[in-house]
Amino acid sequence: MSPTLFAAALIAQATFQGASEATIVADLADQKLQMQEQWTFRVDAAAPPGSVALPFPAAATAVRLGEDEETFVVDMSAKRVVNPGELGTGRKKVFFSYELPMTSRDLSLRFEKPSFPVLGIRFAAPVIPGLRVEPSAPSSRTSHDFQGVPFELIDVLEPFNQATSVAFDLRGLPVKPTWPRNLAVAVSIALILATIFLLVRQSSERDVPRPELAARRERLVQALQILDEERGGLEETAYSKRRDTLIEQLADVLRQEAR
Repeated sequence: MSPTLFAAALIAQATFQGASEATIVADLADQKLQMQEQWTFRVDAAAPPGSVALPFPAAATAVRLGEDEETFVVDMSAKRVVNPGELGTGRKKVFFSYELPMTSRDLSLRFEKPSFPVLGIRFAAPVIPGLRVEPSAPSSRTSHDFQGVPFELIDVLEPFNQATSVAFDLRGLPVKPTWPRNLAVAVSIALILATIFLLVRQSSERDVPRPELAARRERLVQALQILDEERGGLEETAYSKRRDTLIEQLADVLRQEAR
């Protein structure tokens, strides 16, 4: 993946509230890795052209933005998704997909640091016998079954805190996909909708600054609003479980703020 750097003066013109979160989904078809990335962040002050940039791997092909996307464009020469015009304030969401060739059973996916702070990345991969996903940073793992297809969800918090990139090494990729491609597509889209926001884990080893607590509180409130808006596209059990988790996290943040 090609790193993208920006002058400090350019970034300083835009104010990004808190940190962004990303959901990255990988599935398999026809000797290719089908990748989907969705990033969410909030802009407090107008962002100039080029202030938001999301690098993608140099080997990526068939790079596509989400439907009706008018705010961002794909810059193939620079290998990034970028805003060509000024970006207004408010919550933003960027979705794009691409393909990567599978030249062997092992593949390393490296994601460069974008042009804004990142709270965490959730990487989702199908549970396939022999397939191992090894992130380059500390992580936690959970498994979820989506429409009968099991996925492993790997959460990496603050992935760029001490590094300029984070890698996910895929070992033991299968030669052929293990389920019909049309099912994999449907599952991936549902997965992204269900996992827009990462679980916010609070470290007991350090005190969290007040501004960070306030930013987390707002992100959780926004997550609840979005989850309620997308309730119709989710299974009721998944919706209830996710909402209970967000409520629990919000209560924890409020308790910390009340100390």
